[in-house]
Amino acid sequence: MATFVKLYDGFVDGLAYLAGLTLLAMSVWVTYEVFMRYVFIAPTIWSVDLAEYALVYVTFLAGPWLLKHDGHVRIELLVDVLSPAHQRILGIAVSIIGAMVCMVFAWQTWVTVTDFYDRGITMNKVWQVPHWLPYAAMPLGMFFMGTEF
Repeated sequence: MATFVKLYDGFVDGLAYLAGLTLLAMSVWVTYEVFMRYVFIAPTIWSVDLAEYALVYVTFLAGPWLLKHDGHVRIELLVDVLSPAHQRILGIAVSIIGAMVCMVFAWQTWVTVTDFYDRGITMNKVWQVPHWLPYAAMPLGMFFMGTEF
């Protein structure tokens, strides 16, 4: 079991590193876009679309790591006034509800992503991107967020 937990933690950490690298790359290409637009008056046609797709990946790949390190949002004003026993009960309830919501979201986005893939739908923007590709991180991230809860 310890080996499985170690592999799982490594995978979640790997998703977070991938999200971080994506943010780094996005900062480079957005800076490039701004430079090209205002210095050379030659804006790119791909930067904004790619940033939209990257933000989806960053959000859903980093989410499990954030939960693993107890960084999710909570209303501390409410939690801090409760007794430790009530804090524990509330924490368990929130974790159960959070896990259920994440797993339903993962399942529904998986159904949607596979439907987009099966039907070959593309996004009609600057690029002809398969519609499933920008959304593929959603079921993966939500599944692992559900397991973290």
